[in-house]
Amino acid sequence: VVPDPGVGSRDDPLPVLQYTFVRSAGGLAEDQWNGGSWLQLSVPGSPSATGNLATLAYPDSGNGAAMTPHAFYRASGGSLAETYQTTSGWVTNDLPGSPVAGDTIVATNTTAVSGDPEVFFVNARHQLAVTADSPSGWATRTLSAVPVAEPASLALADTSTGPRIFAIGAGGLVTVTSQLGPVWVTVPLPAITTRGSSLAATTTPAGKAAVFFTTSAGTLAGRRGHVPLQTVLSGFGE
Repeated sequence: VVPDPGVGSRDDPLPVLQYTFVRSAGGLAEDQWNGGSWLQLSVPGSPSATGNLATLAYPDSGNGAAMTPHAFYRASGGSLAETYQTTSGWVTNDLPGSPVAGDTIVATNTTAVSGDPEVFFVNARHQLAVTADSPSGWATRTLSAVPVAEPASLALADTSTGPRIFAIGAGGLVTVTSQLGPVWVTVPLPAITTRGSSLAATTTPAGKAAVFFTTSAGTLAGRRGHVPLQTVLSGFGE
């Protein structure tokens, strides 16, 4: 769900407080919450049958610099795509990059100084890739040659020094990828997940990234770097 203190729509004059994107019989729909009820609107876009719909809101010059929700997803044709609102209505565009089927896509706009969005995904070679916007347009590149064994495992946490992208690698090993100067580096964490486990990432009050997962013993575990779950949770006052 993307929060957006908007100004309402033609169908509902109340301010739009939240958006969420969902698959629909027509392809893609947008649910709006105005503080009292949900309203569903059809929007352009044809997402593939698998994978998530990543959402990101940021001030968009194409929508009068208003805080604008964007949906990023794997299109039915296999390309990365986005759907977003402009001053003249909703539009959808194919973007450079081809996420693998069933991939989890994550997005942020905290890395670049300009606040331009970056969309992270796993490509057909099971490598972590990014498609990023800039004044010259969208471009894609591979970030790491380290294979991602579970493309649906991607999780992102923003930190004071940029995003951290967590994934499950070979043998269930949890990895984290972050930017060091002009390059992105993937390192393993001392953490092994059970087969088919998903990851959940969050930012601690101290601005650090923490990741949570299910161990091979079926128990909940978490890491903030080499810090174990109990210490991570204490950072939230628990």
